[in-house]
Amino acid sequence: MLTRQRIEQILNKISKIIGERVLLVNEGDKKGILSDNVEHICSFMLDNEEYYLFVRHDIKLTDREKALIKIILEDIIGSDTKKQNEAVKSLFLEDLDEQRTKKILKSVGIELNKWLVVAVIKSYDGIENSDIDTIIKNIVGKNVVFCKLNEELFGMVIQNTGEITEVLIQIVNAIETELLRKVGIGVSSITSPLNIKKAYQESRTALLLGHKFNIPENIYYYEKLTVYKILSQVNEKALLSIYDETLKYGIQRLNSDEIKTAMYFLKCNLNISETARKLYIHRNTLIYRLDKIQKDTGFNLRNFDDALEFYLLLLIYKTLNK
Repeated sequence: MLTRQRIEQILNKISKIIGERVLLVNEGDKKGILSDNVEHICSFMLDNEEYYLFVRHDIKLTDREKALIKIILEDIIGSDTKKQNEAVKSLFLEDLDEQRTKKILKSVGIELNKWLVVAVIKSYDGIENSDIDTIIKNIVGKNVVFCKLNEELFGMVIQNTGEITEVLIQIVNAIETELLRKVGIGVSSITSPLNIKKAYQESRTALLLGHKFNIPENIYYYEKLTVYKILSQVNEKALLSIYDETLKYGIQRLNSDEIKTAMYFLKCNLNISETARKLYIHRNTLIYRLDKIQKDTGFNLRNFDDALEFYLLLLIYKTLNK
């Protein structure tokens, strides 16, 4: 990984070649430099921080020399960035041994003694790598590994701080509001760096299940999709047979508000007060909707057995009715 120390070593060599010292400063150091005494050559980004190159005003560098210094630095930084991206990409796609895995994670500042979360971000509209990289680092900080896997998928390894859900929600909101792009995130947790590839595959599966079963959220946790994983193993002929049953029960007569109400009620563990709060409706309105669902389908969602059967039938109905 390219560091400030390595850049300074390169600049020392450049200084010897041109016979004059080249100054390297970051945004904080820049404030202490008098512009009357120095001339700005170029600036560049390193580890999400902007750096500036200066020479003394009494040193006369030609435009060609300035351009050459800038080209040399951009080439070195670009080459290092490409190497780092390829190394990070291998974490997700290759079977690396423990030594290689730990070396890559350590080089990008990931602590190896903490639980990790692997996430796959799917872009539905196309996003520039640098744009999403900036958003993620602004939210997460430095404890994250990130790279573009293909035209649609971005891979991310992040240290599990216990607030991972809030962090991922912030990432989704920032991408959708700042970049005006729709994304989904598949997530899997691991206890060993050696399981990154397996967690990546699980995260992709979570994304596929979220799309296949039309799950309304943007973030899909592999560990929480057991029911969907079971349904995904049922053959299409059997699903179609069950789908016909849903029509007999009249599930197709439910409107979008009633389906949304049912899903929230089930997710809130059949708790009326909690569901009403989440839906921002009066509890009497919720009770009316639950009664109407029972009248139209015969399922009393306040009864656990009815709620479980209704939930499975509704998932299949929503999947095959898309």
